[in-house]
Amino acid sequence: MFKPDGKYPIELHSFLAEQNKTWELCRSNYDALKRVLTKEFTIDGNIVRVQFNPARLTSTSAKVDSASITARKCFLCRENRPPEQNDFHLDEQFYVLVNPFPIFPEHFTVTLKDHLPQEIGGRIKELLRITSELTAEYIVFYNGPKCGASAPDHFHFQAGNKDFLPLFGADGIKSENILWSKQFQSASAKGIDDGLRKFVLIESPDRADAEELFVLFDSAYRRHRKDSAEPLYNLVCAKEGEAYKLVVLLRAKHRPGYYFAEGPEQVLLSPASVDVCGVCITPREEDFNKVNEVMLKNIFSEVFISREELISSGEIKI
Repeated sequence: MFKPDGKYPIELHSFLAEQNKTWELCRSNYDALKRVLTKEFTIDGNIVRVQFNPARLTSTSAKVDSASITARKCFLCRENRPPEQNDFHLDEQFYVLVNPFPIFPEHFTVTLKDHLPQEIGGRIKELLRITSELTAEYIVFYNGPKCGASAPDHFHFQAGNKDFLPLFGADGIKSENILWSKQFQSASAKGIDDGLRKFVLIESPDRADAEELFVLFDSAYRRHRKDSAEPLYNLVCAKEGEAYKLVVLLRAKHRPGYYFAEGPEQVLLSPASVDVCGVCITPREEDFNKVNEVMLKNIFSEVFISREELISSGEIKI
């Protein structure tokens, strides 16, 4: 076990350096990350980067149906991890692991110590708390069990460099795209359609207020959908100054039609939090070469709820 000294984010840098020294797979994939191919598009004023990252093939193509999950050992449980994969004790509930198949220059998995399913209900407090502990250098994100989580059977967050994601850049969220706004104590919730994504932005300097507003929205959104099951969410949380910024990305489906097409029409792009925040991962070079502005716009349109649904979500009482 890695022995943290209690100083964030310095110990995360040290932890990654230690794993790169002792774990060949990890070192090889982080070295390869420095040479990945990227290209950039601007779509309706939004920056979208496409990354050719072959190390992500396993995650992108992961089978997440019940039968496949049951048939494999959980790779986040301590007893099933590679012997080279170290961890450190973040608190009584969570370990931090270096993600050996990185997208970010520094990519971590924050995994629950107990083997419990990927369900955000009751855990939003932990997302906000961990974001605070890891400081403003990192974002912390949650992929819903049907929105990109390759381990829907074991609860976890992930963390990475905040400045890597275009949505969290200086021009990432524009006020002119706000469709509705609500207030609770010190926290605000805004429904936003930026031409690519439909999401709710919750902001507050008070962690408890941000948590309560999300809980209120989540409960009302479930009633609005007439479904008690967890909505299709990607959640991305950042700390900016004294304020918490929680982005609730409202999904309509997990994977677009391109993913299931056959032959040359297929594109293995399975959007999760990182992709929908502006860095789309293609693990095959032929897909990287095929992806263009029209395709990206189609993919985002297909996996997000409609503008009309976002507007109606602002009419619910929270």
